[in-house]
Amino acid sequence: LAATSLRWGVVRICYRPAVIPRKTLLQLIGLGVMGNTIYQMGFLAGLARTAATNSAVLIAFIPVMVAVFGAALKIERATRGVQIALVMGTVGVVMIVAEGGGASFSSETLTGDLLTLGSVVLWSLFTLGVRAVGRGISPIRVTAITTAAGTPGLVLAGLPGALSHDWAAVSNAAWAAMFYASAISIVVAYLLWNLSVQVLGST
Repeated sequence: LAATSLRWGVVRICYRPAVIPRKTLLQLIGLGVMGNTIYQMGFLAGLARTAATNSAVLIAFIPVMVAVFGAALKIERATRGVQIALVMGTVGVVMIVAEGGGASFSSETLTGDLLTLGSVVLWSLFTLGVRAVGRGISPIRVTAITTAAGTPGLVLAGLPGALSHDWAAVSNAAWAAMFYASAISIVVAYLLWNLSVQVLGST
């Protein structure tokens, strides 16, 4: 809620009102639910059921997924240079994770691993969708729409915990962390992400 409010505030202050075609708006809303509701819930549910190292290895395959799906859906073509970069980047992440203790896939982590893998697929399709649907629209506006579309589902999912939580016990450090997560991790980082996707391409 905080991030969505901040982002819409920026849009209202810095940008003139714009008319977005109904079909495009509906597509962005659908992408927002997929990339900001289902992905987030799937990722966190997966992380709770597997090791952090397993999650890190699976998340590292997002660029590969984007390249594969982009080529299959004819949205982007992975050049030879991009293919080499993807292999090097993926191997590098796996090496770093391995140095820290390594991933350990087993029947005990299978549910979490599958949830994380499903989330990787969703985020890859979300990235490609933003690239294809958001052409010609300001990245901050695209980010605002997709985040707002994903917010109601997250609010409903978090409502039981929010109602039963002891808010008086929340420390100043925790409030500062929430502000950082809202303003920097979601507002600024998502804006940079969508801007770079539009400029450089999904892969």
